[in-house]
Amino acid sequence: YDLRDGQPIYTQNFANTAGCAWQGIGGQVFDINGMAVTGMQVRITGPNVGERFVTSGSNSLYGAGGWEQPVDNKINGNTYYVELLSAGGTPISPQIQIAFVMDCTKNLALVNFVQVRAQ
Repeated sequence: YDLRDGQPIYTQNFANTAGCAWQGIGGQVFDINGMAVTGMQVRITGPNVGERFVTSGSNSLYGAGGWEQPVDNKINGNTYYVELLSAGGTPISPQIQIAFVMDCTKNLALVNFVQVRAQ
């Protein structure tokens, strides 16, 4: 698995009504045929979150296979890391760096993983 072209995309929070009183990372997981994948583990590490795991398919606001991890209740300029894990916990994607820029119009990082070769 790798990032979909042009990712991550930094955009304004659309997933809730918190506006600038929220910052997070979310996205989707797709298989090699472009179909949404549920049940994959996404690991997020960084300030304020330590190490968190979310499951693809756990947040439909991002579409099928969607997931989300809030990282703060305000905007910040911190750096986080995201990677996709197999069901057994083995990393199956590169570790993606998410560097926020303290901009309320860029407080959501969209990270969509896509399968690049058959398993």
